[in-house]
Amino acid sequence: LLEGFKLTKTTLDGVIVSGITLRNCDYCIVKSVEVTNFSKAYGVIHLSSCEDCIVVGNNIHDCTTNDSVTGRISGIEIDSNLALSAVSKRLRIVDNSIESLTIGATFLAAFGYLSYGVYVAVELSVGHTISNNTIDLAGRGIKTLGLEGTITGNVIRDAYKYGIALMDGASDNVVSGNQINRAGSAGVYLFGS
Repeated sequence: LLEGFKLTKTTLDGVIVSGITLRNCDYCIVKSVEVTNFSKAYGVIHLSSCEDCIVVGNNIHDCTTNDSVTGRISGIEIDSNLALSAVSKRLRIVDNSIESLTIGATFLAAFGYLSYGVYVAVELSVGHTISNNTIDLAGRGIKTLGLEGTITGNVIRDAYKYGIALMDGASDNVVSGNQINRAGSAGVYLFGS
């Protein structure tokens, strides 16, 4: 159980750092943590090769980059590093607040608006529940490549591109009861799924 503390990044922009990384962990809980001021992160909270973990009631906010080298900002990211052979299964991402994951003009011109509220980065990642999260001001609210997930009851506002994207092999997912306001390109986007 990781609970009830605050992480603030104080290093310069351009350094890729996660606030919390769980790798090869089962039955872990990340609860009521505040994470702020990160620039590029493949998951401010990052889970890789984990099973049956819960990320609940966290507050991720005010993360930005304007670096000229590639990267992205993800509030919560699942399985972006598969140097480990297993994928994550049955994670619950619930009741989190993710706000203001922004990109500056230099980075935007070079790489696009690469920020995600929640990102399931591998198509074999399976059975996740992403529910009742509030995501304000990100490139994409929720993007999944995963299988057999449930995305329900989320509130997504001011996504630069998509509110919810199911892409590149995502299949057998259920998307229901979400509220998406002011998405730049599409509220819900399906591509290659």
